[in-house]
Amino acid sequence: MTALQKTAKAICIAVLICLLVATLGSCDMIAGFLRELEAEPLTDEQLIEARIDDFAGAYNNGDYDGVLECLDTKTRNTFNAMMNVGEAILGGFGLDMGIGLSDLFSLGIGMIPDDEALTFAIHTIEVNDDNTATVNVNVKSAVGGFTEEGRFTMKKEDGDWYIRNLEFNNG
Repeated sequence: MTALQKTAKAICIAVLICLLVATLGSCDMIAGFLRELEAEPLTDEQLIEARIDDFAGAYNNGDYDGVLECLDTKTRNTFNAMMNVGEAILGGFGLDMGIGLSDLFSLGIGMIPDDEALTFAIHTIEVNDDNTATVNVNVKSAVGGFTEEGRFTMKKEDGDWYIRNLEFNNG
């Protein structure tokens, strides 16, 4: 066998090994994909709990955009409009400091010494027939140290749940 034939044989073996590794890797990916397809879909209650957890995490991290992502379309649009009006008013008074109200939200949350400004303990979730849900929670605040009852009103949009409103029972 010549040197050229040995080199060609080595290249062929290397290519076959690469194809085998790639095929096995693809089989693992396909098996993982099939396992995901077989997994039970999340219930409405699980989706709602996850959304409230996402909201608390975004709020406690001062992530204004993350908070907005947890809101239903109507509420998100309302918040955006309020922020735009607020920034326009400040700009009208010559107070345009190059920061937005969303920056002030992040700054305010960042000044709270506790890592979790708000925590929510879910008590009940009631899913209604009209793609809404009511979630009763205990709300604990690091600011002022209060704990009180609260209620999320949730709205289902495109198969997922979003926050429509949050009310506190100021007793």
